[in-house]
Amino acid sequence: MTLLAAPPGSMLLDYSFAKASLIPQLSQAKAQGYVGAVRYLSGIADKDIDAAERDAFAANGMGLAGVWQTSGRPDVSGAAGGRAHCYAAFTQWAGLGAPAGSVIFWACDTNAVSWGQVRPYAAAWAAAAAEQGGTYKVGAYGPSRVVEAAMDEGLAEFAWQPETWWDSQP
Repeated sequence: MTLLAAPPGSMLLDYSFAKASLIPQLSQAKAQGYVGAVRYLSGIADKDIDAAERDAFAANGMGLAGVWQTSGRPDVSGAAGGRAHCYAAFTQWAGLGAPAGSVIFWACDTNAVSWGQVRPYAAAWAAAAAEQGGTYKVGAYGPSRVVEAAMDEGLAEFAWQPETWWDSQP
């Protein structure tokens, strides 16, 4: 598995259940300028990255990062969810042979929450990542107010803000 090295503005693939149809098209995606993908970890087999997909990205010289997303609502999961999800994500990512230093994002896939609602989840995730030796780097996905606060408080090293949440200021 290749670490995803994607400077700001890089084109990344983001998809969930379409992996079977996309894998044969990875060389075309690379030719169009895509450098890799952020792929799902969730415990939902049809949605998650698997070994065949990992190998297809490697064969095309494209990098990978992971994102843990079940409901996309960390405000509902709270601190207990943040801790449990981090352990599950690290275990799944390690099972795919992900190298130390690669990134796993937690996801806040809604604009209907405040940082105060998400912070317990993010803090528990960061603490659980540290308990596991910091093998993987922590990233935050979601609206600007969430990812910026996570970065400002040192609860994430990387931010991923898709165009969907680009204008989502508090």
